[in-house]
Amino acid sequence: MAINVLRAAKHLCKVSGWTLTNLELQKIIYITHMLYLGQKGIKCPLVEGTFQAWDYGPVHPDLYSRINRYKCGADFISEKVFKNVKDLNEKDHSDQIFALKEVFDLYLPGSALELIEDTHQEKGAWHKRYIPGIKGIPITNHDILEEYNNLEEIKKD
Repeated sequence: MAINVLRAAKHLCKVSGWTLTNLELQKIIYITHMLYLGQKGIKCPLVEGTFQAWDYGPVHPDLYSRINRYKCGADFISEKVFKNVKDLNEKDHSDQIFALKEVFDLYLPGSALELIEDTHQEKGAWHKRYIPGIKGIPITNHDILEEYNNLEEIKKD
């Protein structure tokens, strides 16, 4: 069952010691979502909702809206952003927690440039949907799963 993106984001921020920026958080959740779809299938997304193709890559608009309300900009996201958001619990969300931690360990805070590079791949879902200057173009889970499958093809070559 998909989890609320705000709950996933709060978990990652806590794991990081509250040292993630909005850009890093968006990209880590996107990459985790893609890998989760690739491993579990199209009927088992990591997070609810739809990512969109924005100028700096895939963005989950619900998460962006929440963080933007607190004017974090390029600063670290503070605890107050997720004050009223429930924590994920190990009993109900062990698969999702494991997936988030696995990707977080690959992209520690401060890896924004690497995250941008990895989410802007030529065969990627963002690249397929992005139109410069236009926000709100959905990136479907089918697009994201196709991106995952393209990554698997690259690994085989």
